[in-house]
Amino acid sequence: MKQIIYYFLLVFAISATTVTAEGKKPDYTFVDENGHEFVDLDLPSHVLWATCNVGASNPWEYGLYFAWGETKGYDRDQYHSFDWKNYKWCNGSEDSMSKYCTDASFGIVDLKTVLDATDDAAIANWGGGWHMPTEQEMAELIKYCKWKWKRNYKGSGVEGLEGTSKRNGAKIFLPANCYKDGSHIDWACYCGHYWVNSLLPSSEKNLAYKNLAYNLFIKDVGTSSTISSALSLRYLGFGIRPVRDLSSFSNKN
Repeated sequence: MKQIIYYFLLVFAISATTVTAEGKKPDYTFVDENGHEFVDLDLPSHVLWATCNVGASNPWEYGLYFAWGETKGYDRDQYHSFDWKNYKWCNGSEDSMSKYCTDASFGIVDLKTVLDATDDAAIANWGGGWHMPTEQEMAELIKYCKWKWKRNYKGSGVEGLEGTSKRNGAKIFLPANCYKDGSHIDWACYCGHYWVNSLLPSSEKNLAYKNLAYNLFIKDVGTSSTISSALSLRYLGFGIRPVRDLSSFSNKN
């Protein structure tokens, strides 16, 4: 099955090039064997990005909110308090971490800075070769796309950031899903947060940052927009945008 899909991707890529030569706009979006849509942005690593967040059916939907390292997500209108008291990987406070801890000041040290597969929300919810982005995959997305803020994406009424690949012109949209702190979402922030799978390296000397996880951050700043890597408290509720390696399609019998 994977070989068939991989062959389809190769054939489609050739077809898209031909269509472009005829002056028509190519489409670089595909659907996997489980119905999840993804886009080929022609990135150097060949990683493929999902077009929707976990828990969403369309690119403009916010999807579910997850604390870092937790696999159960919550809808924006579903009550759940995102805080240290309820965070899975601590015993009620930020200095009682039970996993993913690199300093004794924060709990039991295991020196883990990258999520185990069992704690990856993309794997748990989508399976099929999907995973949360790495810090490097996030940086690649930022670098190889041109970004523009959309006020009303495709008439949905949702704001967010649209990226256009510098390499093949394919597009991806990240809705401004804000974030959940406690049970509250501040919709006036005009921003979005998406977890990646790693913490700050254990070599980091600044203790104040050792309890933070990386995320992809987008924000409208009025006259322009920004997209960057950020560090945030792990208990906060952010979105998940899965990725998948192109090679995963060619390795399935």
